[in-house]
Amino acid sequence: HGQVEEVEFSMKEYGNSGLPAKLVEIVVVHYLEAKESEHRPCRKLLVELGRKGVVPAHAVVKGLAPVWEFWEDLKCDAPKAPLLMQTLFQEMLSAGTVDAQYTSQVASQYGF
Repeated sequence: HGQVEEVEFSMKEYGNSGLPAKLVEIVVVHYLEAKESEHRPCRKLLVELGRKGVVPAHAVVKGLAPVWEFWEDLKCDAPKAPLLMQTLFQEMLSAGTVDAQYTSQVASQYGF
């Protein structure tokens, strides 16, 4: 949990309202391009920060917008991207950190 607390502390200290969305974007892009051993820690970070309210659902939506813009390129670079996003969304949905309607919409729109 050290990583989660460290990020949580830093984000609260900086108090930048755009920071949670940027964090989502950075972590998700890294998650999609990372080695398999890094997938679980990325998911855990986003889920835990969502549970703690550090990364609210609206920040997830905003942070994912740039990811969707480059979704086709990301799928070429990381063929497992749809499966990875499906897994991430399932965990975030279970934790209540994303909205079910948003999840259904992006899943059907982007094919996962």
